[in-house]
Amino acid sequence: MAETQFYQPIQENKWPDDIPNKDKFQGGDLDVHTFRWEFEIKHGNHGDNKADDFKVPEGRVLVGWNANVTSCIGCSGQVYQLVMKRTGTRTFPIGIRPGSRLEPGDITGPKASYTGDLTLISVPRPVWNKVADSIPV
Repeated sequence: MAETQFYQPIQENKWPDDIPNKDKFQGGDLDVHTFRWEFEIKHGNHGDNKADDFKVPEGRVLVGWNANVTSCIGCSGQVYQLVMKRTGTRTFPIGIRPGSRLEPGDITGPKASYTGDLTLISVPRPVWNKVADSIPV
């Protein structure tokens, strides 16, 4: 069965209405994963778009998230995307991709950086499948 990965735009700290969220699951099934992102471009360099994927462990599905930006120097256009995985006919979220445009100063100016903390909440995929199957289409 072929697997594909793709991205879906999402608003900061929001959850899509059509995907089961953490409120639909029992506390014992929920697991918390914490990450830190640190994107930087030294002064005197050209600007660039920076982003990275942060995923829950294999076999788990993302059901909630929270991002906390800790620094935004020379950054603009901050975006978040759900990292989605498709296996057969099933599509489910597996992570978050924070990103931003970084524009450092000239050779004497400041570096550009975008840093933050990310909390992902997941459940085992079989548990998520049961809840997703019970939601009318």
